Amino acid sequence: MQQEIDTTTPDPLPTEIPPQKLFTAKAIGVGAFIGGPLAATILLGRNFHTLGLKHRRNRTLLLGLGLTLSYFWLLFAIPDSILDSIPSAVFGALTAIIAYNLTEKFQGRILRDHFAKQGLKGSGWAVAGWSVLSLILTLGIAMLYVPTVPAFDFEEEVYTEGLLGNEIYYSDDIDTVTLKELGDYLIEIEYFDSEYWTPIQLIRRPNGYDLTVPYLRTEWEYEETAELFQEFAAGIETHVLNEPVSITLIDADFSEIYRKRLQ
Repeated sequence: MQQEIDTTTPDPLPTEIPPQKLFTAKAIGVGAFIGGPLAATILLGRNFHTLGLKHRRNRTLLLGLGLTLSYFWLLFAIPDSILDSIPSAVFGALTAIIAYNLTEKFQGRILRDHFAKQGLKGSGWAVAGWSVLSLILTLGIAMLYVPTVPAFDFEEEVYTEGLLGNEIYYSDDIDTVTLKELGDYLIEIEYFDSEYWTPIQLIRRPNGYDLTVPYLRTEWEYEETAELFQEFAAGIETHVLNEPVSITLIDADFSEIYRKRLQ
């Protein structure tokens, strides 16, 4: 007699619960939203480490570091005019979606098997902690990744003595006495202070001086801006240089440097 199989009774739950705690794909996506691609990398790597897959962990960490640097390169390559029009949450959401799908691709089967056996999930506090740490590390990487080049590609000598951390780039036919007098005057009128770093460039010309100063490009077309820097130049002419001063405004994003010479 053929034995009938009862299909109405569900399979019994496994009696052996895996002892490891693994982060879910959703948790890794949330971590990426908060801490960027580095957070997703660390959480993925932690899963592999917990499972004893050290070779995969190491490959994941190396790949994640490369993706993090590429992420910065992409942000730096996008002009500010475009970058400013994109809400910052869009980048976080896009990073989270990519992290979720990568987790499903590389660990989906492992995670589904783990949780089917009633395996434990990594805690939300752990996700938050790793995400915040990743954010701090990401900012540190950003500081190292930005090239240490002269401000705005100024290629002259630089004078910093007594300028409260600010800088005057200058052509080699300008003496230090003139630079000190200019620096003292800019401190006196509170253009230079210790709160904000401001680089300027002073170039000697046959008919006077060219002074290049940083100023937000979005403000260049306003009449008030021209009037402000006309007064600024007149003060330097009268109190320091005793020769005509031409002002050039300068601004930059990560892809281009912009200049405007004021008449």
